[in-house]
Amino acid sequence: MDSMEAARTAITMGMIEVRQDGTVWRIAKNVKGRIVPQQPVRAECRLKSGYLGVAVRFGGRQYLVLAHRLIWTVLVGQIPPGLDINHRDGVKANNTPENLETVTRGENHRHAYKLGLKKPALAPVVQSLSQQAKALRMEGKTYQQIATALGVSQTTAYRAVTA
Repeated sequence: MDSMEAARTAITMGMIEVRQDGTVWRIAKNVKGRIVPQQPVRAECRLKSGYLGVAVRFGGRQYLVLAHRLIWTVLVGQIPPGLDINHRDGVKANNTPENLETVTRGENHRHAYKLGLKKPALAPVVQSLSQQAKALRMEGKTYQQIATALGVSQTTAYRAVTA
């Protein structure tokens, strides 16, 4: 059983529910094999990544499913293979159905860069080395020599010169 199956089973058993506003609620608990209704409480917890997760326990094992993926699956339908769920506004905790969409992994990354949520990993390194690398290139040094002098890879040296 994977985490999504566990969550869907908990929904079928009446232990959690996904509401139209994009929230997930724990509405019952399993007491010695019996499903006992309880006062509804939010089932999501904030993960280190900033996303909301929902923990479900079955057979002595705990499963964690990302809330936005569960909400999409329950309210919209299956997530097509090869697609991600994107938060249109970039807020990982905003799981309203209107804020979620399916996109390719590449589109998801471009969206994150566009919103400023993600920055190119090499950008600060390349920018700080750019002037030094360009000066060395003007002296006739090869990219390999520039890389050795600056303590970076040949690819990073090339990017610094051409930046």
